[in-house]
Amino acid sequence: MRSITTKSFDLMTLALIAGLVTLSGCAGGGAEGEADRPARTPASGKVTYGGDPVEGATVVLSPTSQDGKPATGLTDASGMFTLRTFETDDGAIAGEYKVTVTKLKTSASSTVSEDDPNYDPEAADDSDEPEHLIPEKYSSAETTDLKATIPADGEVTDLNFDLVD
Repeated sequence: MRSITTKSFDLMTLALIAGLVTLSGCAGGGAEGEADRPARTPASGKVTYGGDPVEGATVVLSPTSQDGKPATGLTDASGMFTLRTFETDDGAIAGEYKVTVTKLKTSASSTVSEDDPNYDPEAADDSDEPEHLIPEKYSSAETTDLKATIPADGEVTDLNFDLVD
């Protein structure tokens, strides 16, 4: 019959081995993940509406091929954006894209949670659609006429989109 001390030692040894195996599986995961990702080309540009910069718009490049991956950006006060695919400012994968640009104004009532003591179910109107602050045709891949080509080499700094009514 084994003593309690021996059983405790066996359990501690087993826990230590399990912990080491778990930690070794996590080591270097970021580098391996990056190696599996397709190359990206740094890409940036500007969105204007009627010649004026558009702040706070979401820019999405949707690949026209099935094997692509979308890239996104958010415009700053001067309308400038930088694209990301996997992480901040890492660019876009080379290819052809349809471009959507969306900027919405949401109603203040939609931000009040039902758990909030100030929630008024009669004031909340679920039928309220967010208001498009730029022409709605640019917010859908089916209706946008914006396109972009990202080359495999270099850097793209002229993805400029002047939106019109």
